[in-house]
Amino acid sequence: LYIISIATLNILPQLFFAEYYPAQKEVYLSLALIAGTLASIAGIHLSYRTVSNNLQTKNNVLLAICLMMGAAFSVLLVSKSLLVFSVLFLYLKYSSNYLLNTFDTYCVQNDSAKTRSHHVLINALTQLCVLIAIPLYFGLFYEEAVFNAMLFSVLFITIASISLPPLFALDKPEGKTHQDKPT
Repeated sequence: LYIISIATLNILPQLFFAEYYPAQKEVYLSLALIAGTLASIAGIHLSYRTVSNNLQTKNNVLLAICLMMGAAFSVLLVSKSLLVFSVLFLYLKYSSNYLLNTFDTYCVQNDSAKTRSHHVLINALTQLCVLIAIPLYFGLFYEEAVFNAMLFSVLFITIASISLPPLFALDKPEGKTHQDKPT
């Protein structure tokens, strides 16, 4: 998620507009960053609404969002169309902030003080590492659009399928699964 969040912060819009719309770069970049900020705010705001009280439904929805984000990010990397880039950019800003806030809210509400502290530390370190790596990576390899699209597709599918399903496993009461019905 941080890869998408940081990449769409400004590095990919700058590279895209410089390459395909150099005469209008400043105007398009300003509009994209304003619209992206509004989409981010909407994602955070809407993340506070519960998707479902059912654990399996919640996990399935979040997994689907992650997989769609991976696909959208991959298409964004190869897009030359202003309309396609803009729609995917806004979707990624919205959905990455929706998911990040959902995860953070979950951790804050369900973890002990020690675990919350660990969560905050890991988040901060991850963000800082991605802030360094993503501009460097795309500065060097932005022209390799098809390779980047394939690489990030595999990366997102792998990460989502491994890490997301057990994410909310701690929601279950001791000894119960999401399939158990109260008696």
